[in-house]
Amino acid sequence: MKLLYVLLIYLTFSASAFSQSSISGKVIDNSTNLSLTNIKVLLDNGNYSVTTEANGDFSFSNLKEGNYLITVQSTLYEDYSKEISLSKGEKKFIYISLRQKPFKLNDILVYGVSKNFEKITESPSAVNVLYSEKIKIQSRGNQIAGALQGLTGIDVLKNGATDYIVNTRGFNSGLNRRILVLQDGRDVSMPLLGAIEWNSFSMPVDEYSRIEFIRGPSASLYGANAFNGVLSMTSYSPKEIIGTKVSLIGGEYNTFRADVRHAGLITNKLSYKVTLGRSQSRNLSNRRDSVKFLEYPGLPLESRPLTEDDRHTYSNYGTLRFDYDLNENSKLRLEGGYSNNANEVFVFGLGRTFVKNTERPYVLASYNSSTLNIQASYMKRHTLDTMWLLVPRQGSRLGAPLLDNSDDILLDAQYNFAMQKQMQFVFGISQQFQNINTYGTSIPNEVKANYTGMYGQLTYNFNDKLKFVGTLRFDRTNIHESQFSPRGAIVFSPKENHQIRFSVSKSFQRPNYSELYRLTPDAPAFKQGVQGPPQIALLGIDKIISDTLKALTGQTYNIKTNLDGTRSFAVGNENLSVEKNIGIELGYNGTLFDKLFITTDLYYNFLNDFITTFLPGVNKSIPQWKADLGQGLEQYNNLATSIVYSQLSPRDRARLSVFKGLPSFIVSNANVGKVEQYGLEFGINYLLTSKLMLGGNYSYYGFNVNKSASDPDLLPNTSPHKFTISASYIEPQKFDVNISLIHSQEFDWLAGTYIGVVPTYNIVNLNAGYYIAKNLQIGLNVFNLFNEEHYEIFGGTYMPRYTTARISYNF
Repeated sequence: MKLLYVLLIYLTFSASAFSQSSISGKVIDNSTNLSLTNIKVLLDNGNYSVTTEANGDFSFSNLKEGNYLITVQSTLYEDYSKEISLSKGEKKFIYISLRQKPFKLNDILVYGVSKNFEKITESPSAVNVLYSEKIKIQSRGNQIAGALQGLTGIDVLKNGATDYIVNTRGFNSGLNRRILVLQDGRDVSMPLLGAIEWNSFSMPVDEYSRIEFIRGPSASLYGANAFNGVLSMTSYSPKEIIGTKVSLIGGEYNTFRADVRHAGLITNKLSYKVTLGRSQSRNLSNRRDSVKFLEYPGLPLESRPLTEDDRHTYSNYGTLRFDYDLNENSKLRLEGGYSNNANEVFVFGLGRTFVKNTERPYVLASYNSSTLNIQASYMKRHTLDTMWLLVPRQGSRLGAPLLDNSDDILLDAQYNFAMQKQMQFVFGISQQFQNINTYGTSIPNEVKANYTGMYGQLTYNFNDKLKFVGTLRFDRTNIHESQFSPRGAIVFSPKENHQIRFSVSKSFQRPNYSELYRLTPDAPAFKQGVQGPPQIALLGIDKIISDTLKALTGQTYNIKTNLDGTRSFAVGNENLSVEKNIGIELGYNGTLFDKLFITTDLYYNFLNDFITTFLPGVNKSIPQWKADLGQGLEQYNNLATSIVYSQLSPRDRARLSVFKGLPSFIVSNANVGKVEQYGLEFGINYLLTSKLMLGGNYSYYGFNVNKSASDPDLLPNTSPHKFTISASYIEPQKFDVNISLIHSQEFDWLAGTYIGVVPTYNIVNLNAGYYIAKNLQIGLNVFNLFNEEHYEIFGGTYMPRYTTARISYNF
């Protein structure tokens, strides 16, 4: 009897299995007949979706009988759709042949400008977009920042294999923070300084499906530090990249990188993705503890040498992500990541900073639907070994030690809805908590900060050609005064693929915790006019003054000034206001003859309450030093002051102050001056054939500084003229090659201790890839092909030719 029951159950399940239908197939290129990988195939209006495998295959199983609509969407190919009728138990196989579509600006969608998907031709701001195909090509260069090099209006200044300044529209500086950088909506900046460590990302370049760079003030949606723009990077969901990928990069200067990614389905609703990787290279930054090691004139000496072990830069990283589809329009996401990076050297206003070993874990949870998005994230930055500020020797002290244990919690919610066809609304609120603890090494006391932001946006479409976008954000905090950030924009599309836009917006940049609360050693004062090795200034100065007075008066004095050339500090300014930026922009983008793509942007920015770098004599709450010889000797105070000044450089004379009752050499910061910035950004691409594209862009930058005579000089550290010329040829699924020339005109540099000139440079970059098989690719990236000796940051190192090769395998 039991055997009969088992047989009946088996037959029941077998009949059920055989009654299930399936659809499978292959996606190929219409012109080459090559299989296409990573193409999204949708079934039944998106209720089911898969991505083609390396051989172009896809499959939908366990389908019921009935009628289905199968569609294919891709940025490079024309949309495909077909109705399919399935009978009970039928297994249907189809070939899908996709035709390459002529590229149009109207096909590109952007999200970050309005926090809503819209065509780039309807965007109210200037924006650069990299989609997955371009990102994969750029990943041969090994670094996220390098993928942005040569794009219209973007400054990418390179200092070593992993250190970059990424900015737009003026005022570059080491550890730049004028661009808000987001990974899946999460702020990835260093909480202590608000800057980006480009080697600390927890995933490689080609894990991002879309990268958007919004140029211009963007605080009306994003709040503080979206001062000059926003870099927003979106990673692949597990369902978009089901399967396994392995990639290796090797190159000059001991460069090696290995990455593994695997994504799959646990159930039809639950998917996962795992990434692991390690990168390493020899740091190009040289030691500077002796004059013979200084690469060019004007660089300060450092007390702490960089050993060969210190120049072994590396990063270990990984992520784990789960997505759960509640329905076709909403899902839950849980993700954790970790990166451990070591032996980095950054150019900073006070001197170079050596980061020995840090870790950055994070956790992110979100709910996303077509109308409501809620996200919470936690990130920590923790120094596993001491960081060092590489200042000149002070006694036996080799630099200034730095520690960091920072926490960042961010909660964000956004609601979108439409009212009829004319109006769309976006409302959002965010709450951020930051806890900064340097154990007294750079900030004396622990800092607890909280930030609240609320914003709303209205998009009103007057008709198919004209729309208005209005945005307003309010930010409050316990660190600085509250801020309102408005934006208004008019977008006019006279005809398809042509857009003219005009916008006015306001942004602000809050002082970082170092600018507010820093107290660290600074470089000592060196005696002027000394031949040979540097000598600390003011040694025996009391005796020199006493002897001078004796020669004048015939009397013996025991002068005590408490002057010490090694008593020197960098001191924050708790009275700093936020830096403000009002931007006016007029832009055009369009397509002519389906072959010529043009973008033009004119901008004028007005900066107020500019926050200086750490400079001497700017903080008016710290008085300048003057000799005070005491009662009866007042007539000799000026003489004593001149004797002291005779040993000091002009900069050290300005540094000499009274701090906590003692003569000290002080650098600090302040809000000074008003700056007008204006410029032009022009980009052009010409599709000579369906496979060959010629491109170029040009950026002009100008400025005026309005300040009082007593205020310090301000410089934007930006080239007035930059251009890029490029040519690229792509044979889909076979090979691609791109060559570009980047020109940067000479410009002056002023950032703290680094004062000099960045000379004109011209570099040629080469990028090429080849498909050995459908799922096996090799690539080559050469930065500075002709090895032109140049530096891009004053205080940075010379940038040589840097070649990397990459191989990747998908299965």
